[in-house]
Amino acid sequence: MTLPSFTDLGLAAVVLVLAIVPASLAVLAVIGVLQATRLDTRLASGLGTTGFRVAGALGALALFALFLRLSWDWSAATHLKPLCAALATPWFSGIPQSGPGGASLRVRRRVLEAGYWTTITADRYQAVDAVTGEVLAEGDELWIDAGTTRYRCGLASGPLPVRRRDEPARSAIDGFLRQAAEGGT
Repeated sequence: MTLPSFTDLGLAAVVLVLAIVPASLAVLAVIGVLQATRLDTRLASGLGTTGFRVAGALGALALFALFLRLSWDWSAATHLKPLCAALATPWFSGIPQSGPGGASLRVRRRVLEAGYWTTITADRYQAVDAVTGEVLAEGDELWIDAGTTRYRCGLASGPLPVRRRDEPARSAIDGFLRQAAEGGT
């Protein structure tokens, strides 16, 4: 196992801050509701002072874990958004296919960034003229894995990150090939 880099630690610090602030506000709101309704005194008398404090600490930890998970997912999508804006629109050469052979598809997968917490991967789709071998179009499908969450964007998923684990839709890839064969129109 490799140690996290300073970039990875910085990302973790940002996620922690993003989780701590709303979790703290939520805990304060729950405390305020309990005090306003006098439930805190009833719970303290039923559980005892120590039991009430333990239950409160466990509740605060549960809220923090929830907000940490939500912040982690959000930061993964936010991290991918600039790449989506840059690479999600396919490039077309403007040259239609040269013969009846059609356009074939080449796919190359590469890892763009592999950190301690996240991995960003891209599939490069190339529409190639079957007769001349010339590249007619290129498009990318990007995804970021952060823990068990995967966000995708690109050729098949669109310009904004979406939370999906499945492969790109074949209909979107076929539409890309058709458009490339027609010269990108």
